Amino acid sequence: MSLPQQLPLRLYVLAGLTGSGKSELIRFFRDNNTQALDLETLCGHDGSVFASLRFGRQPTSYQFHKQLQKHWNRFDPGRPVFLESELKRIGNLNLPDWLVNTMATADVIWLDVDRGLRRERLAGIMATAAPGRFLDCLQKLAYKLGPERQDRAIRFFNAGDFGATADILMAYYDATPGYALSTERIKLRFPIDRWNTPEIAEQILRAVDGLS
Repeated sequence: MSLPQQLPLRLYVLAGLTGSGKSELIRFFRDNNTQALDLETLCGHDGSVFASLRFGRQPTSYQFHKQLQKHWNRFDPGRPVFLESELKRIGNLNLPDWLVNTMATADVIWLDVDRGLRRERLAGIMATAAPGRFLDCLQKLAYKLGPERQDRAIRFFNAGDFGATADILMAYYDATPGYALSTERIKLRFPIDRWNTPEIAEQILRAVDGLS
């Protein structure tokens, strides 16, 4: 498939550790007249073993790449575009090389979310998840977590201690290469100890306007 019509754009990559609210901010931007590329929705997957908690079947590679180009070509080059830091492969789909290369040189906005807040946010997701489906997803991490951590995570979840379950998952993801993006390209950093999506989004937009 050919390259999109508009390259380059003023691209900003939202990055941060698991539970930092990156996807939520991207969706807020998308729904509130701010240019955002919502890769997870386009892919029908969030890149984790827990994707089935939010998504159904993924599109075909052709459908995904076609929709991706369609969205990209609608962007106004005079306005910033936001997207979430992602690995090259999201579920069964690969991002095109042109996008991977573009993301690799884009400025990074780092969401430095308080660990306790990340824990609270992840615990909230677990509390509303269908128990059987969540445990099925967790089982896919068994060989990476190891039997001891896996058993503890299951016990905590079944006991309703979602915060302790989140602690185990954060410890794993935070230490996994690829999930914690290198900080070398960080252009802006936002310490966050209280979650308010519109407020955080406004702070980001004001800071980005100051860079232009």
